[in-house]
Amino acid sequence: MLILIPILFCSLAVQSASIESQSIDLRIINGLPVEVAGRPFQVAVYTGCSPTCRLCGGTVIASNKILTAANCVYGKTARPMLVYAGSVYRSYGGEIRHVKNISVHPNFDPVTFDYDVAVLTINQGLLLGGKISSIPLWSMSHFNNRLPTIVSGWGSRSSASTVLEDRLRSGEVRAFNSTTCIQDFGITSLTSTQLCAGIEWGNKDACFGDEGGPLTNKAGTTLLGIVSKPTEGCGLAGKPHIYTWVFPVRDWILSQ
Repeated sequence: MLILIPILFCSLAVQSASIESQSIDLRIINGLPVEVAGRPFQVAVYTGCSPTCRLCGGTVIASNKILTAANCVYGKTARPMLVYAGSVYRSYGGEIRHVKNISVHPNFDPVTFDYDVAVLTINQGLLLGGKISSIPLWSMSHFNNRLPTIVSGWGSRSSASTVLEDRLRSGEVRAFNSTTCIQDFGITSLTSTQLCAGIEWGNKDACFGDEGGPLTNKAGTTLLGIVSKPTEGCGLAGKPHIYTWVFPVRDWILSQ
């Protein structure tokens, strides 16, 4: 399960509106700053404060569709949610969109995080090109074991920190097949909609603040996974992170 950490509030000024976000989310450990051209599909999702305030990551998959983790929006309503796109900074320099509809996968399990995927429909389409673009979903039923991948988000640089990063950061991790996840790392609870990714010796990982964000191939041209939950802490040796693998839920995503 996800680790709860002390409350930290951050604000986003949108003309006369503002949002506060409690940092109970996932973050990139030992990641590097990203230029917007490198992750133009990455967005910040402010989910409102009912029952708790939260900041998550998200991915542009169409001009009016944002892909994120179901655990970010489960049990919440669309009205207070905002999507912030087109900037490497989570609080300025980009475009704001309101969320008008939330589609959580009907098989989402908040205990096991199986089918941890949701699609947000925003009130006004984003102008794609330049600082904002969509990314295609992984379309093959397999991937090479230890595939080099990139994960990104605004989380803290340490699992012991409660400070969200203001600038987007990314880190390279390896995506492992189910056999490696189960036999080498002992993740016996892995489901058919999940994959694990990380570094065998730890050091780089998603952590609190990055949930819902993208895991892509190294070139950043295809979306392989969605940040879901840690197996045990963040950035620990032999404890890769759990992601939702997009291929098994691809048809559902595209139907929303």
